[in-house]
Amino acid sequence: MGQEGKPLKIRIVLPGPLRVKAGQYVNLWLPTVSIMSWTQTHPFMVTSWSPEKQDVLELFVESRRGITKTLHARACFDGSSYSAFVSGPYGASKSMNDFECVLAIATDFGISGIISYLKKLIYGYNTSTSYVRRVHFVWQVQSLGEKFSFSNLDFINYVEIARASESLLNDLLADDLPENGYMLEISFYIKFNSPKEAFGIRAPIYNGEPEYEAIVSEESTGVKIPRVTNTKEEQGKTLVLVSARSGVRDRLRSAVNIQSNRKVCLYETDFQPD
Repeated sequence: MGQEGKPLKIRIVLPGPLRVKAGQYVNLWLPTVSIMSWTQTHPFMVTSWSPEKQDVLELFVESRRGITKTLHARACFDGSSYSAFVSGPYGASKSMNDFECVLAIATDFGISGIISYLKKLIYGYNTSTSYVRRVHFVWQVQSLGEKFSFSNLDFINYVEIARASESLLNDLLADDLPENGYMLEISFYIKFNSPKEAFGIRAPIYNGEPEYEAIVSEESTGVKIPRVTNTKEEQGKTLVLVSARSGVRDRLRSAVNIQSNRKVCLYETDFQPD
């Protein structure tokens, strides 16, 4: 049975602390994993985030061919550890200090490009060091037949992506403290039939595909941000942060362009799960 499309969590213990900004990635060299791995380096998004330097980096990876497939197979067998060499970090980190609302959208393993931003946003809200007052994370797991043939394996792959991410999402929700009102909303969409139940904590499951245009329109109005009554509080800007398949990105570009009379910006992360 193939290992392609299955989730793989990688934990890297560093020899010294490293500062990694939200949205950045590292190159990983694992020379002892296989015969040919010593000739290859691989870029992976860092899903862990801290305001300080990090001693341990966490990655959330889709196993494909080559080294990730080998790593997944060996992790399932004995949870192996390997010597690794890390270079970086690389890539841009989007500043969100000017935005009142962030709508983060990911499909499948695009969650890897979003998670570190969500951690930073929640930290900024809790410490009153960020202007952002609302974050809505919309995550779509693609339907059966779009990437794999119809089979029991397909269903297992999609469920594994969701279940492997459950601890990531629950950690986010746990860090979103209620003292000043929750700022994080998570909407989980899955196309094949699924019961409408809570995925983790405060994160409903929806059947079908998100209505991206309607979601962008609603968030851009600022209607879900609590405001002081009887005041002329100016509405802030909305950022649409995306790590998603090309078709979804096309729809979001159009949806943002339609909102030209509002303060809406689109930013595509360095990692896109095409």
